[in-house]
Amino acid sequence: MSSALNNFKESRRQIIEMLKKANLDRRKQLDIQRIRLDIQRRSLVFEERKEENKILFLDLNSISNPNVRDFFRVEQARIIRKRAQQQQQQEPSSATNVFGQYFDNIRGSETAPPKD
Repeated sequence: MSSALNNFKESRRQIIEMLKKANLDRRKQLDIQRIRLDIQRRSLVFEERKEENKILFLDLNSISNPNVRDFFRVEQARIIRKRAQQQQQQEPSSATNVFGQYFDNIRGSETAPPKD
């Protein structure tokens, strides 16, 4: 009976170890997938930015067709608005961080000021 119980315990331990390893492998695969998706996202953002730059640097005066010229004028305005919004969303956090680095104790200590 003791031998059967020991075999059962050993089998159970091996199964638990296999499950732990499988779980760890799944986590690694998920991490790899997340990294790949992040790389793809960054690549798409880069490509979009590149295409937008082409539109921004177009010389509208060189376009003879008025409809095409108006289309690109509207696109340039849209891109500029989009980038301005992105800049506004990024500035508060970065400005706060930079400000906090240099002026972390701007209010002074929490104790009362010294009395003369």
